[in-house]
Amino acid sequence: MIPATVGDARRRCVRFCLVLAIAACALALGPRPAAAELAGDGNYNLCHFLNPDHFQAFERLYEGLLPTISPTVAGLIDADGDLDYNDCDEFYVNHEADRDPALRPGTKLAQLARELDRTPGRRPATLDFSNLGLEQFSWRDDSLEALISYHFAAGHIDRLRFSGNPLGPGDVDISELPEGLLLVFDGGTGTRVGFGSSGYSAPEGSRPLVEFEFAAIPAGAGVEVGDEAVDVCLQITLEKHRQWRLRINASDRIRSVFGLVISLPDNPEIEPDYERELLLDLIPGCRGTAPRPDIDDGDIDYATFLIRDNDAPRHSLCQRHRAVRDQIESWLPRTRPCEQVSITQLAHVTEIDLAGREDVADIGAPDFSQLPQLRRLDLSDAGLTALPPNLLGEIGTARTLVIDLRGNPGPDGQGFRLANLPAAWREQIVPGVEVILDPDTRAVTGFDNPVYYADEGRPLAVGLQHQDREAAGVVARLLLKSENRGHGAEPSDLPRPVNVDMPFGSARLIAVDVPEERVSDGDDEAFVLLMIDRSTPGFGRFTPIIDFVTVRITDAANYVAPTPPPPPEPVFGKITVLDNLHLAVSGHDVLAHNVQVLSVELPGGGTAVADFRAHFESTGALERWGYPVSEVLIVEPAALSQYYQRGVVDFHSVGAGWVVERRLAWDYFGGGLGGSADLGVEYAPTNPHPGQVFGPWDRRVSNLAVDGTVTGFADFFDRLGGVQSFGLPKTEARFDRQPGAALAIGDPGFIRQYFQAAVFEFHPGASDPVRLQLLGDDLRDDQFPNQSWRNQPAFLASVPLAGGDPYRPARVRPGRAG
Repeated sequence: MIPATVGDARRRCVRFCLVLAIAACALALGPRPAAAELAGDGNYNLCHFLNPDHFQAFERLYEGLLPTISPTVAGLIDADGDLDYNDCDEFYVNHEADRDPALRPGTKLAQLARELDRTPGRRPATLDFSNLGLEQFSWRDDSLEALISYHFAAGHIDRLRFSGNPLGPGDVDISELPEGLLLVFDGGTGTRVGFGSSGYSAPEGSRPLVEFEFAAIPAGAGVEVGDEAVDVCLQITLEKHRQWRLRINASDRIRSVFGLVISLPDNPEIEPDYERELLLDLIPGCRGTAPRPDIDDGDIDYATFLIRDNDAPRHSLCQRHRAVRDQIESWLPRTRPCEQVSITQLAHVTEIDLAGREDVADIGAPDFSQLPQLRRLDLSDAGLTALPPNLLGEIGTARTLVIDLRGNPGPDGQGFRLANLPAAWREQIVPGVEVILDPDTRAVTGFDNPVYYADEGRPLAVGLQHQDREAAGVVARLLLKSENRGHGAEPSDLPRPVNVDMPFGSARLIAVDVPEERVSDGDDEAFVLLMIDRSTPGFGRFTPIIDFVTVRITDAANYVAPTPPPPPEPVFGKITVLDNLHLAVSGHDVLAHNVQVLSVELPGGGTAVADFRAHFESTGALERWGYPVSEVLIVEPAALSQYYQRGVVDFHSVGAGWVVERRLAWDYFGGGLGGSADLGVEYAPTNPHPGQVFGPWDRRVSNLAVDGTVTGFADFFDRLGGVQSFGLPKTEARFDRQPGAALAIGDPGFIRQYFQAAVFEFHPGASDPVRLQLLGDDLRDDQFPNQSWRNQPAFLASVPLAGGDPYRPARVRPGRAG
């Protein structure tokens, strides 16, 4: 018997087909399945594709499989040999859990599967999405995922074909495609045999797509020359990890691009990125049960695969507030260096107690970053006057968490209340998270708003007060329950009940989960949210309502994410030149600029001196910075900046005042700033030679490199300003090509040491063997690509300025964030 939900789907499909018949387009123009409506339905079937064109691929598959099985059974499944869309709901897979196929096909699909399993010598077929006009292919469709997963795991298919569509490998969402699935696209050269790239890169534990071509059988491959009609078996090997076997059909080869979904190794430890060889071999057998050939030498092609470590948290434990760090370390299974604490180890933390700690007034959201199992965060009585706006967002995916903020002064001396909680907390809170606040003494028991506005499929933040002792029936145990009282919402639109423990004299911020309809009807709806005393005797015979509020729901199809107005940009007032040094190379169109001492009226009031000249001269002048390549200008809000050949210097506020300091220029290329890849810190190789160690990464600055080469790096570092000039070291002095070296720039044959704001390079035999990378020029070129900086007068040669001159810095906007 077909489940009721499937029967309902059948009736919907029948009605749909009648409409198609009346319109005289029916199956002659291709089926048009209904939109997905899967809420509460575990049977994912052919009626439910989000993209109706996907039905045709399964129609081709089943009609191609029917002739391979018993004619009697084939006739029961499909009497006329033409799959009828009226029966689309009888081809389904049952899911016992969301996104986890139980491999239990239903009805006609079950009959087909049983017959295929009995067919000797059967080979996997192709699920053919060819010529459907697809511009992209999304795996995020429950029915599509269920059916592909089932057929691939059961061995019915081994590939998806996308020929004749305007899409390529980059247009397919492969985030959850099964490992070992082969994808076939147009776009091959028709001559190439081998990988599409000499080098691949992806995070560990991910499932990337390895692209290759196999246009013809290579000579000497053990196949008769000219016999291009045969299928071949290939093996792709990821060194020291795994092998995948696949069959390339003769019809697939010409001008095809193949993509194989592979899995990368994973472990929970922080480690340097590492490379593995990727090998492509021709082998005698395709099935996994065939004798494992000793062929892994890349006799067709080989490539390198850089596996990037993704276990380092966004914010290292070493960089967190000392009080928070101590709490986290108490949960770790064993003592380990703070820089080696990974995301997996942070998941051990379930509670942080900072109650009464008046030394935590300067905590920030990064201190609590990526603590997904945190269940309680006690910040009560800690003397806090402000809260990090993004704290909930940094903690991560915690679904059961209590944050206690009671007893703090708050921004106005009256505690943290619903009225003064940062707006980002309401936006980031999810069901299961509860924020305990001080009550508003003027409020009564109940909700904090007379009407809430919710977006379908998004959590709704609800504020609760318990402050009125006289409210009838009010106790500490509350139930929030939603009801449809003539407001138009369907029962499936209503949030689940929420239990709240809330003693007198407190307030709470919680979230209720507003469901999203699977079918977008475009209608905005409403319901009533009730606050009920859930401990009153006789509950069930009557409903002791304490308060109620109307919730208006915006349909997901109508939802437009709000765009908050940008805050006004802080601006500098009057700026005057106090002193100046003009540096120029005769006749040069760029190297002629002023290094100034400026009197600056600050945003918000007050005056400070921005002494770019003193900073330049005290940290090595031309030897450290090279020539200036810009005037003082504004690139970022509330900061004055100057670009030099070898770095960038900023005048900005650091919280405790305004300073002139070096920008962390290297971190804009390999440290995660400005959208760059975060290459992290090298903890190997280590330098055994004498030198000074700098934290928090404990890297050594020495006059000798790791291999003993005398470089003079330490003398150069000390003479030109040390940490103030170069930032902290992120590697030892070593060759870029040395095993374990993860940071690299330019020719790998040099000994280099990487700092936050500079890269030292050793040139043996030169009169000045220690040189600096031109990171200032590089950052300018990166932020203003294609020499667009030449359109900004501030980057071109300038005339000298004199003391007393007014100065108006140019405001320039990078071509891309940097």
